[in-house]
Amino acid sequence: MLTQLSRLFHVSADYILNGDTPDNLDPIVNEAIEILNNLKTDKAKKSALEMLRQIQILEG
Repeated sequence: MLTQLSRLFHVSADYILNGDTPDNLDPIVNEAIEILNNLKTDKAKKSALEMLRQIQILEG
């Protein structure tokens, strides 16, 4: 899941794990990562990731 999030948000796994915000990161992407990091269950995280994938497909 970590690898998928890294690819989806175009950030490193280290960034997702440690929360270090690069200066050039879009604030909306930063907020989305923070929300995903705060989800408590794997089921919630997988559901959120699937929603993001569907949005990505719609943008096609």
